[in-house]
Amino acid sequence: MKLSKRALIMICALVLATTASAFGTIAYLTSTAHATNTFTVGNVEIKLDETDVDENGNVKYPVDTDGDGTADTIITVDDDGTITITDVDDPSAPPTVIEPTGTDDAGNPTYPSDVDVDGDGTADSITFDDEGNLVLNDGEDNESVIEPGRDDGNEYRVVPGETYLKDPMVTVVKGSEESYVRMVVELTDYAKVATALGCANNQLMTQLTNAPGTDWSLQGVTEDTTNGKLVFEYRYANTVDASDAAEDIELPPLFTEFKVPGTLDGEQLKSFENFAMVVHGHAIQAAGFADADAAWVAFGE
Repeated sequence: MKLSKRALIMICALVLATTASAFGTIAYLTSTAHATNTFTVGNVEIKLDETDVDENGNVKYPVDTDGDGTADTIITVDDDGTITITDVDDPSAPPTVIEPTGTDDAGNPTYPSDVDVDGDGTADSITFDDEGNLVLNDGEDNESVIEPGRDDGNEYRVVPGETYLKDPMVTVVKGSEESYVRMVVELTDYAKVATALGCANNQLMTQLTNAPGTDWSLQGVTEDTTNGKLVFEYRYANTVDASDAAEDIELPPLFTEFKVPGTLDGEQLKSFENFAMVVHGHAIQAAGFADADAAWVAFGE
């Protein structure tokens, strides 16, 4: 479909980046997100973020103990169920560590009931609900449900053979016009990594992640030899209309994990030294376009 000069095109782009080092450090999805809206009427706006984790990939739960709207305590939980409580306002203070005392019938860790986790002066029971939220209850009908934090970038200490929680997710801001949404992943210095993993270049995303997630589909893989990038395009299955939405609309993550191969020797691991992953979130209004193909052609122009 050829667009007239009067066509109203509203676009929004966000970026998350991943870089890895062969010497055990990874800065994952750390670039600052950028958003650009070009329009004459209406608006399309998206956000791109991921679950906030520490350098070991443990989920961070932000707790606002003094009610000022800002988290002053961070709770993390490792794979063994050990809870670490850190004072944000005083990073030099020794963290509080709570070891699990056992497991319940469902295999979830259990904890001592005499620890004041949220700093309100009362001991809390500690559980986790089915959605992964931290649930604190002081026994006086004061229950706090704490969701994992979200962030636009994490840094990791990578260990070969480990799988880390990674879930880049687009949120369409309420009031946005009906739009097409896609995510584009760029891999740089990818050829050496593919060789180390023993796979074709176009299989790298499935080797390193579990993309595509629910309702996302791979549209194509392009080698940009000029800029040394391998580009994967994923589109959301449906248009998203948030024009009358009461809340922002969260779309399913593109993938939920980043896998570090455990069978690499030292030389193969070095192939990750300059490897980088950049995840872009794009949205463009649906009005005025015959289909998604026409909309994304216009976005590219």
